[in-house]
Amino acid sequence: MNRALVIAYDCDIAEAITYQLDKAGLSVKVARTGEEGLEAARKGVDLVLLDLNLPGMDGLEVCRMIRRQNGTSHVPVIIVSAHTDVPITVSA
Repeated sequence: MNRALVIAYDCDIAEAITYQLDKAGLSVKVARTGEEGLEAARKGVDLVLLDLNLPGMDGLEVCRMIRRQNGTSHVPVIIVSAHTDVPITVSA
């Protein structure tokens, strides 16, 4: 696993996560919207770090779409969010 995708609208969150992943030796791409993230994931990644708070398509919908597509259904998704009151249920 060496290609990570960070999908986060907030620049500070994306930068902090990217810094840590880069420090760990991963190649990191950043997407600012769900649509950009889905396109980047389809091109091939080994790990997705996904913020729930995205403009347009929210993070849970992005996760559902990643799970439904043959080319990305195997990719681990880690949800990162500052929200503490959001129940998370993702099914394909």
